[in-house]
Amino acid sequence: MTQFVEITITYPSSEQALAAGRELVEQRLAACAHISPVTSIYRWQGAVHEEPEYTLAVKTSIHLVEKIKHLVVAGHPYDLPQFVANPLSDMSREYRQWLQQSLTADSG
Repeated sequence: MTQFVEITITYPSSEQALAAGRELVEQRLAACAHISPVTSIYRWQGAVHEEPEYTLAVKTSIHLVEKIKHLVVAGHPYDLPQFVANPLSDMSREYRQWLQQSLTADSG
């Protein structure tokens, strides 16, 4: 049985998050993409920063994580982009089937 994950990536603008999410779904690397505005507080280069960001969350197969990571990191505007994949569990059979169908080229 395929294991699914949710990958989260942050972007400095909603346009960049939308473009990345759209590309991943169009290429069938992600079944869906959700974008949420957040306020991030983090330490970077010795200083604490507080910035508005946009979190892109995509659901995909664990087998596609490395391909997505390569694609996202190569074109990301940050020097060190967040790229975190967390396993998904306890989902309905129907949702699992939808995820699988959304990631395969022969689905409608």
